[in-house]
Amino acid sequence: PMLNHILLGIFVLVGPAATMAEVSLLPLFSDNMILQQLTNNAVWGMASPGEKVTVAGSWGAKETTTADQNGDWKVMLPTPKYGTGFSLNITGENKIHIRNLAVGEVWLCAGQSNMGWALRMTFGGEEEAASADAPDLRLFRSSREHWHQPLKQSRDRLKHWSPCTPQSAGTTSAVSYYFGKKLHEALGIPIGI
Repeated sequence: PMLNHILLGIFVLVGPAATMAEVSLLPLFSDNMILQQLTNNAVWGMASPGEKVTVAGSWGAKETTTADQNGDWKVMLPTPKYGTGFSLNITGENKIHIRNLAVGEVWLCAGQSNMGWALRMTFGGEEEAASADAPDLRLFRSSREHWHQPLKQSRDRLKHWSPCTPQSAGTTSAVSYYFGKKLHEALGIPIGI
């Protein structure tokens, strides 16, 4: 028992410091994501205080910063004209590689309960979802969260980007899906919703 208490004490003292050494990102930054074209995009996360963090886009943009005393860091990464097949490398004590990144137009869709109504739950929605095949229409889905104070790291397990497929379209907000589809068809460029 005494040995267990000593090992637990060592883990409490050393464990969190060891895990903080790794650079990390919010779920918003993941494979299949999309960034706004021709502007500076904020990319942020956590690391050890004082850790040097570099964010490099496969299109040649590269920004470096140092995590502050709380371990927070942020860079403003310039993006090129729209396109697909890009990637991001985030390097600190470790390296994170984000694949299948697109650059185009990004739209935030928000509202009340009508915005949460899934496509497959609408009249004709199941048929529409079954034919949805638009890999350059990127959908970000998250759950509704209610917390009494701001969280540094989201607890939302649904957050992720995905290309528009029958499965991802069916669970996406119907209003957001039809809006994104219309923009994607009209502009002919990658769209993020």
